Amino acid sequence: GKTVTFSASHASKPRFEVSREDGSVSLRASVRADPEAELKVTFTIRLTADSKLAYLRLNLLNNSQWIPYEVAFPVVAAPFSLGSHGEDDAILFPTGDGALIRAPGRRFRGTIETEHPGLAALQMMAFFDAAGGLYFASNDVRGLPKQQRFIRTRHGIEFSLKHLLAEEVGGDFE
Repeated sequence: GKTVTFSASHASKPRFEVSREDGSVSLRASVRADPEAELKVTFTIRLTADSKLAYLRLNLLNNSQWIPYEVAFPVVAAPFSLGSHGEDDAILFPTGDGALIRAPGRRFRGTIETEHPGLAALQMMAFFDAAGGLYFASNDVRGLPKQQRFIRTRHGIEFSLKHLLAEEVGGDFE
């Protein structure tokens, strides 16, 4: 069959809700990816008072005959430099036994990607300097295969985690 890509630009206007519970705040956005295909995507960001981490979750509810085979989530756009000069910036990427790319805003050109299971030792990536940075990892109890990638764009460095799904009609994803 034909491959069709759905992105946020195809979605209906999002419906937002904020909730507070047990010291955490959650923002939930729900959209219909395509009203005719009956795909509903819900994205949740949860922040807790006792952690510096943001917890992200995506649910894909598929009541259609479509067969989703991959979901890119999250996709994080970062600047070329985290600080004023970027010389102490580094990217930790899980290919092989790990790769540390120093000053990536100045030295890196192109795309690097790896798969887990496969050449990626871990399901995590980080972009950091001496003051802090971005860390993201997958907490995947199902152990689905993934592609981890970072790419230099015209505007900065983009990190993404692509979940490769079992190809089944009406398959959901969480």
